[in-house]
This record gives sequence, C-alpha cells and structure tokens, in this order.
Amino acid sequence: PCEKHLTTHFSQGRSGPAPQPRSEPADLFVFDFSNARSDVESARVELQVNRGSANGVAQWLRLEFAPGIVYENGPEADVPSHWGIGCVPFDDGREVVVGEHVAVHGWHDQTHLALWA
Repeated sequence: PCEKHLTTHFSQGRSGPAPQPRSEPADLFVFDFSNARSDVESARVELQVNRGSANGVAQWLRLEFAPGIVYENGPEADVPSHWGIGCVPFDDGREVVVGEHVAVHGWHDQTHLALWA
C-alpha cells in the first residue's frame, strides 16, 4: 500500500519497496536550527500528480548543513539510511491520477508530527 505516493520532504529507510514519486517534492516544514524555532506549527502544501496514480503521501528528511553540504534520504537517495521514509495512505482510501491536485496538511510540536491529505 505504500509504493505510489505524492512527495513532501520530511522523513527514510529501506524496509519495504522504495516509494515511486508521483509529484515533484515540496517542503511542508522548514526548520532553522540556528534560530529560535516555533514550538507548534501547522502548514499546507498543494501537490499535483504528474505521473501514474497515487494513494498516499511519502515524507523524508533533507538537511542542509552549510551551503552545498546536503544530506537527503528520499526515494532517489543512493546511500542506505537508518531513517525510514514516512508513508501516509490517504484516509479515505482514494487513488488520485495525473492532473489531480492534493492538499497535504501537517502539524508539529517539539515531539509530535501529524500529516494528512
């Protein structure tokens, strides 16, 4: 059930089949660890299916340590990681097709993350 997903950046490992991205990735949350950060935040991003069909949202982590020094564990990563790609099936079991738009919502505090579409 987690092999065809729209993509948002946030969290990956290789315990199952790698997600097959069906949209361009988009940032749902951006954290700046060099400055004070919000304890609670909510966000929304709209994604468009650009190939095949999708039945959920994949999320993974992208870190920029300094300009040009980036770590990302997304589905295109060629290095194994112990961080797993998050996999969130659509709540209503629907499947969307090329051209459809999906609103992805998220919320977090210092210890919890919620994602829904």
